[in-house]
This record gives sequence, C-alpha cells and structure tokens, in this order.
Amino acid sequence: MTAARIVAPIIFVVSFSGFLGTQTLYPMGKVKIIIVCTFIGAVTDLILNILLMPSYSYNAAAISYLGAEIATSLSMFLIAHKMIPVSYFNKDVLLYSVSAILMGIGLFLMTFIHMEDFIQLLSMFIVGLIIYIGMLMLKRDAFA
Repeated sequence: MTAARIVAPIIFVVSFSGFLGTQTLYPMGKVKIIIVCTFIGAVTDLILNILLMPSYSYNAAAISYLGAEIATSLSMFLIAHKMIPVSYFNKDVLLYSVSAILMGIGLFLMTFIHMEDFIQLLSMFIVGLIIYIGMLMLKRDAFA
C-alpha cells in the first residue's frame, strides 16, 4: 500500500478537526483546548513514528500522520462535545458527508488507472469536483 493511500482518509479527519477547532472552539475562546489536542496529536505522531519507522519505513510516517490527526480530532471531540451546541447529525451534514464519501470513492478508484502523474492529478481534481458539486446540485444545496 502506498503512503498516498494510507493518508487518503486524512481529508475527512482534518475537515472534522478544522470544523471543531477553527470554526467552533476558536471563536468561543477555547484556544487552550485546541493547543492541548494539538499536543496530544504531536505526541501520538512521535510515538507512532518511533515504533513503526524501523519496520515500515516511509509508510510509517504516513500511518503516524494519520494516527496523529485522528488523535487530535478525537481528543478535540471528546473534550469539547459538551460545550458545542451543534447537531452533527442533520440533513446538511449528511449531504456533505455522503458527497465527500462518494468523491473519495471515485478518487480512490482513479488511483488504479495508470496515467502520467500530472495528468492523473488533474483528472482526479476534475472528477472530484464534478462528483462533489454534482451531488450538491442534485440535492439543490445553496453552495452548488
């Protein structure tokens, strides 16, 4: 498995932590929580790198990065979920989540098509955009 495939779920994890941190906790003045959670992620990254690097080489860095982001997001959620009066499971969140998952599946399937790197990157950008915006247009979302 390539490092790119290992870190692919990072799109969802970073989006979630970005929503919690930058969009929610920071405006509420809860910067200390963000710092603590970022520290938890950094320690997780360091520990995973030390444990995995001898056996998995550069893939260890990808696994550690993903693990650190998951640790950051999970700790942010566990610490802050009682302070945030937001419903995570509503129609809009479901629409964006399904759109992102479908886009991720489409992009993952495109990794099996062998093309020149730049052409593949450009193709994946266009296909991802079409899938995501197409889903939003299908549901008549205001952002589409």
